Amino acid sequence: MKRAVATARAGPGRPARGVALIVVLWVVALLSSVALTLAAAARMETLLAGQRLEELRSRQAAEGALELTVLDLLFPLGSGARPTDGTPFVLEVGDSQVRVRVFDEAGKVDLNMAGPDLLSGLFRAAGATPELAAALADAVMDWRDADRLRRLNGAEDADYAAAGLDHGAKDARFENVGELRMVLGMTPEIFASVREAVTVYHRHAWVNPAVASRPVLLAMPGMDPDRVDAYLEARAQAPAQASALLGVERTGVQVRGTTYTIQASPLRGGQPLNGLEVTLRLNRGNADRPYQLLQWDRFS
Repeated sequence: MKRAVATARAGPGRPARGVALIVVLWVVALLSSVALTLAAAARMETLLAGQRLEELRSRQAAEGALELTVLDLLFPLGSGARPTDGTPFVLEVGDSQVRVRVFDEAGKVDLNMAGPDLLSGLFRAAGATPELAAALADAVMDWRDADRLRRLNGAEDADYAAAGLDHGAKDARFENVGELRMVLGMTPEIFASVREAVTVYHRHAWVNPAVASRPVLLAMPGMDPDRVDAYLEARAQAPAQASALLGVERTGVQVRGTTYTIQASPLRGGQPLNGLEVTLRLNRGNADRPYQLLQWDRFS
């Protein structure tokens, strides 16, 4: 009888202790889950902070390279002057390396000034067929002129409407290179090929061959790959004498430009990262305002 009573008294306590143990285990599991979540969040925050720090360092390196390049353009040191035809070079900025390309805008084709021969030559050099190149050249000229008269191979409002586009010819000057994508017949591939070869800042119909890139030289009337390659080789060795290979007078083609586009891309493992691209006009001799910033973009 005493044993039964003892058993009866002990029986209800065991389930209570079991429930308490289960609750404790659940609490421990919950706390462990919370701890793991907090640890993962901390690791993610650390990773993101590291990425942001790396991005900041890359941006500062790119900005430093831009400033050094502007100084080189303002105060060139003879034979040590940087190339201005888009040939890449590397600058050391602190512990970082930055790939820089400088384009003298005088070595590009001005979308607002170039004639049909230069424009069509540029589009052919970019891979367009002669027919498409002629159509694009006329369409560019119809885009920028103020009238609504359609050139032989060009495009005015009715042609844009027939193509299903919600815009017509602008009938005004190109304000930026990106507008070229809106010209009827332009393809993403051709635009990507000519983007670095065209400008809206040169303001002349001619191109300075002394600072022109290979695609621009190929666009010039009467040029072919062999002649261009021979000129580029001679220009690298003796720039002052190379113009004779093009039948161009030396006077006027070696003058330093005033407007430049600079691309600065930090390097990581030898590969360029997203960087900065600026276009500026130099005011040489003006100590208060040595240059005017025309455009500032992210560059990839």
